[in-house]
Amino acid sequence: MLTMKNLPLFLMGVVAFSACGGDDIQVYRIAKGEAGPVARAPAATEPDFAPKMGEGQMPEGHPPIGGGAGAGMGGMQAPPKSSEPVPVDGVPGMGWKIPKGWTGEGAAGMRLATFRYAGTETTVIALSGTAGGDLANANRWRGQIGLPPLGEAEFEKTSEFVQSGVGRVRVLDYKGVEKSLLGGFVLVDGQTWFFKMVGSAEGTKKAKPGFLELLKSLKPKA
Repeated sequence: MLTMKNLPLFLMGVVAFSACGGDDIQVYRIAKGEAGPVARAPAATEPDFAPKMGEGQMPEGHPPIGGGAGAGMGGMQAPPKSSEPVPVDGVPGMGWKIPKGWTGEGAAGMRLATFRYAGTETTVIALSGTAGGDLANANRWRGQIGLPPLGEAEFEKTSEFVQSGVGRVRVLDYKGVEKSLLGGFVLVDGQTWFFKMVGSAEGTKKAKPGFLELLKSLKPKA
């Protein structure tokens, strides 16, 4: 039992233990009315079963946000394109044969089909009626590649025609500053079918034989 009589001996033992390399013991001189060091409780730890959130990690089940793969404007996810191959014989309302070496994609939005070859992209859409007329649509396409509009006479002069199973198809060949365009118009059963290829001047030149082959292969399809 520690008493006032043996207190000096106890204090001497504490000092001797510290000098011999035991655990460091800090001695504080506390002024009158000054608070001493406050012992801090150990920080609480998360239970083992609690999931820890990483930087940028969202709670389970939260929809993806941000500019990840496939994200569109504002971080919204762009609708995926159909991965189904385009049938060789076309789509309802129009048949065709895909040129050798071309690849096709299924419908996406207004596009009934999309073809790719030699760095070019060919899209197919169909609109009711004349859709404003061939001249208006040709000038709209010319504007997309930085070319001025044409008058009626010049438009007729620069048009070509190929014969297909659905009638005569008007063919356009325009070379812009950075891109070139090949186009085809044909009116079938009250609908105008538009075939538009866009790419570099070199790419459209290489792809033109196949483009004409595609237009010539057009046929009615139930």
